[in-house]
Amino acid sequence: MSHHFSPITGLFGGSLLGIACAALVVCNGDILGCSGISGSVILNPRAALFEKKWETVFLSSFMITSNLYNTYVIGGANAAPNDLTNDVAYVSTLGFAIAGLLVGFGSRVGEGCTSGHGLCGLARLSKRSLVGVITFMGTGMITASLVSLSPDSILRTTAEGSLTSPYVTESLGTIILILSIFILGVSISSSVQMKTNADAAVPAGGEIIGEASGLLGGKEARGKVEQLPDDYEKFPIAAFSAALFSIGLAISGMICQYKIIDFLDLTRFADRIWDGTLAFVMGGGLMISLAGYQWVKDYGIVENQKALECPLLLDKSSGKFNIPCNTRIVDSHLLVGCAIFGVGWAIGGLCPGPGIFAFSTGNPKVVSLWFPMYIIGNVLGDKANTLFPTA
Repeated sequence: MSHHFSPITGLFGGSLLGIACAALVVCNGDILGCSGISGSVILNPRAALFEKKWETVFLSSFMITSNLYNTYVIGGANAAPNDLTNDVAYVSTLGFAIAGLLVGFGSRVGEGCTSGHGLCGLARLSKRSLVGVITFMGTGMITASLVSLSPDSILRTTAEGSLTSPYVTESLGTIILILSIFILGVSISSSVQMKTNADAAVPAGGEIIGEASGLLGGKEARGKVEQLPDDYEKFPIAAFSAALFSIGLAISGMICQYKIIDFLDLTRFADRIWDGTLAFVMGGGLMISLAGYQWVKDYGIVENQKALECPLLLDKSSGKFNIPCNTRIVDSHLLVGCAIFGVGWAIGGLCPGPGIFAFSTGNPKVVSLWFPMYIIGNVLGDKANTLFPTA
């Protein structure tokens, strides 16, 4: 077993990931899928900013927490490089670019990643997610093993070649932190304004008065006003879950690319340096996420008379659980998307959550290569879903 193997911190960090997933679904009724959350912001940024979307609050909180945790707990750009030796894999410049593209495209087409399909899908006993996890784990292991067999692979570099400028990292991290705080502020302020406008438009009887029909976020309204989405009520738990998820990733070691690659690379079994930390992370997170779903009606393993029909913190008259209903459908989109995602995951050692964490800290290669290609991959994946719809 690799000396990088860390089952205790992996289990503890994974447990935090599970708590974050459980809190979001039980309290808000939403799935903590990093690819889905980030994808919704990437594909419709205007709506994310100005239509009080909880996803924007989640993503902003995640990025702020990641930056601050990296700076004040891990040590930021001035911290000594972790295990700067040649017994682990380091991703090359080309590897970052290819990995970001494949992860973005694959997670969009396959509708999920390690968090959405893994921690949340498996917890609700979804056949679709089980097939997805098996698929991307399989292609990930094959890819990582094949890449490791080529010592001069263009997808890998040396320990020295992986180094980046601390000054550039710190500067980029500061800029991203400021932008994240700004985006969070814009999202909250626009939500408060929409809430104020809605309250002004609807008197006690529920009828629109005067010219108030033009106040509801630019939406035309007549007669009775339909209730606006409850995203404003979701903000606190969304922010909490995001922060906890970020910390869980860091504690578990899943922000270290080599720990993912060393788990997927089966050739390391022969060399007795395989790192099984990811198994403890997924195990710890899945058990707690599974416990959370026992409080969601129709998703428990056993019947629970106290299971919730409405998310805990939402209005019972309008709140609902936003859980995919196609849990037993296995189609070509799932198989192709998850297979491509697995390849990208193995090449770069980054799935959406850790990738956005690294972006938030100002990692130059992630900022300039992985993340832009991840955005492009999401856009292309969305186009592919439109051009080749499922039956």
